[in-house]
Amino acid sequence: MIEKPEPYKWRTRLRFIISIVMGLITALFPVAFAWGVARNLSLTAMLAVYVGSVMVLSFAWRLYFDRPEEVEKRIPISSREHRRRKKEFYDWLDSQGPSLKRTEPISQLFNERNRCFRQLT
Repeated sequence: MIEKPEPYKWRTRLRFIISIVMGLITALFPVAFAWGVARNLSLTAMLAVYVGSVMVLSFAWRLYFDRPEEVEKRIPISSREHRRRKKEFYDWLDSQGPSLKRTEPISQLFNERNRCFRQLT
């Protein structure tokens, strides 16, 4: 019996390879930072920083490439979408009941603070 290949398996492999390559490249930044902070680190310590950075950053890139819909919700949105979300939030906030608005003007609060400060001195 012939097995059917998984649909779009090549995309999964490509994302995996790209995430590792990006991890290898971006792991140079923590190494450069560690070398800038302490130039007398041994080669073993630098290698440990690099290997740890590769593992963490490859995982982070893998999450980024495997979940584009979720990431897309979080990073740069259009101004129209930002206004829509802002309006949605404030509509929800208004639906929560009366707010705790300040009744006295802010200048009065400053006057009270100054009066209390004068009494202390």
